[in-house]
Amino acid sequence: MKKAISSFVLIGIGICLIFFSLAIYSYFNNPITEKFDSKVVAVPRGMSIKEISSLLKNEGLIRDPLFFEWLVRLKGLQLKAGEYQLSPSMASDEILDRLNSGNEILYPVTIPEGLTLVEISEILERKGLINKEKFFELVIDENILEKYGIQAETAEGYLFPETYNFRKGVSEREIVETMLKMFKKKIQSLFGRYGPWEDLTTHQIITLASLIEKETSVPAERPLISAVFHNRLNKGMKLQADPTVIYSLPNFDGNIRKQDLSIESPYNTYRYRGLPPSPISNASVDSVLAALRPAAVNYLYFVSKNNGTHKFSNNLKSHLKAVQKYQLRKG
Repeated sequence: MKKAISSFVLIGIGICLIFFSLAIYSYFNNPITEKFDSKVVAVPRGMSIKEISSLLKNEGLIRDPLFFEWLVRLKGLQLKAGEYQLSPSMASDEILDRLNSGNEILYPVTIPEGLTLVEISEILERKGLINKEKFFELVIDENILEKYGIQAETAEGYLFPETYNFRKGVSEREIVETMLKMFKKKIQSLFGRYGPWEDLTTHQIITLASLIEKETSVPAERPLISAVFHNRLNKGMKLQADPTVIYSLPNFDGNIRKQDLSIESPYNTYRYRGLPPSPISNASVDSVLAALRPAAVNYLYFVSKNNGTHKFSNNLKSHLKAVQKYQLRKG
C-alpha cells in the first residue's frame, strides 16, 4: 500500500514538474507584446550565442537571454550573421528560426544595361555593398574568369544587367559570381538557339553586343546596327564606332573631338580594324540577340538623327548627305 502511495506521489510530482516546465517555457518563449513594432537588428559576423542573446534582450525582443541560449542549444541550430526584421510580437523560437534560416533583409540593386565595370562598381559602392579595390581584384581574377569561361583579361561584358537582391554584408565575390551566373543563365540559351556564329567566337559576339548596346537604345534599331557592323567586318572596313573611342578616353567629358579619334588604344575602332579585344559595356539580351541575328540589309553606315534614332545608308555618298542633313546643318 505504501509503495502504491509512493508511486502516485512520484507520478504527481512528475506531472507537476511537466506542467511547471511547460509554464516556464511558455512564459519565456511567448512574445513580449502583441503589438507589432518591427525593427532592424544587425547580427555581426563572429558573434557568439551568448552575445546574440544579450543583443536580442537589449533590443527588447526576448524575455531572457539564458532561456534563448538554452533554446538554441536544445534545437542544435546555427545562428547566421546579417540584418533581420524582428519584432517583440514574435516568439523566441520564431526569432530563433529566422536567425537560423538566414532569412535576412534583402536590398534591391538595379544594374542598368550598357554600363561599364567602373559604372557598376560605383552603383554597388553607393549602396554600401562593396569595397571597390576588392571588387576590381575579383573581376580580373584569373580563376574566376576561367571558372565562367571568360576568355578575356576582365569580366567586362559578363556582369549581367539586372535587378539583384543582396543582403547586407554580402561579400564582393558573392556579388560578382551572382552576376556572372545570371549572365550564363540568360545568355547561354541564346547561343544554343542561334549560335555559334560562323565567323565570330562567343567572346567576339559578346563584344559586338556591347557596341550595339552603346550605339542605340531603340530595340528596333539593334539588328540594323548589328548588320552595319557585320557588313563592315566582312568587307574589312574599320568599324569607326564612337563608343569605342569614348571607352578609350581616360576622362571623357561628354564630347568627342577630332583628336580623340586618333587616340592610341586597341579599343579605338577608328584606328584599328576589327572588333575591340573585349566588350566595352555589359549588354542586354536584346543586344546579344541582335549580334547573333543581324538584319538582312546591306547598310554600311549610320548617323544619329538627334532624336534617339539613326539614318542608315548603304553607300558613302548617301551617308555624307545624311551627315550634312542631321549633323552639319546647324553649321
